[in-house]
Amino acid sequence: MITEFIKAAEHHVPIDVSSFIDILKNHSDYIEKTTGLKYWFVKKTQYNLPGLFIKKENEDVGFSYVHCIIPVKDVTNTKQAFRYEISPQILNFKNQLPSIVDCGICKKEVNLNECHIDHIILFKKLRDDWCKINKINIKGTIELTENGCLYSLKDRIMAESWRQYHKEHCTLRPACIKCNLSRGSRDIVT
Repeated sequence: MITEFIKAAEHHVPIDVSSFIDILKNHSDYIEKTTGLKYWFVKKTQYNLPGLFIKKENEDVGFSYVHCIIPVKDVTNTKQAFRYEISPQILNFKNQLPSIVDCGICKKEVNLNECHIDHIILFKKLRDDWCKINKINIKGTIELTENGCLYSLKDRIMAESWRQYHKEHCTLRPACIKCNLSRGSRDIVT
């Protein structure tokens, strides 16, 4: 219900959330996030997907409605947090590419707006290797912070260590959507 509402809502326009406010109140940071609320609205997230936001006096605050339904300690959110931490590296790589690129897998030409950025060594392997080196259990308790509509690692020293490891060990390439999705062993598609 909420997802369909968010997808259909006009962006940057105040919306009425009264039909699902009881669900939103399940958010662990509901009071903190809604203090100073002027209105709710929808806009695109950094992943170009519609997200729920709160307009305050001097800022827009992302509000994860998924967090209201699925607890933050869920492994999926932890995996998402690891991907979120390196998203600036992915976006930087993509922004340096020309508007038409060859898929690094099938070699077909693809418009940059319609391609994914693929890890030659799978992202999952890089993340799992870093966790092993640092004796961190991905299924254990890793504290997360809601970051807009997504999650980030709460321990910023851990986050910096992960970002540095990723930067030093990843090799990125453009890939058409079909090839990128066919590789398997993906947590969340970039």
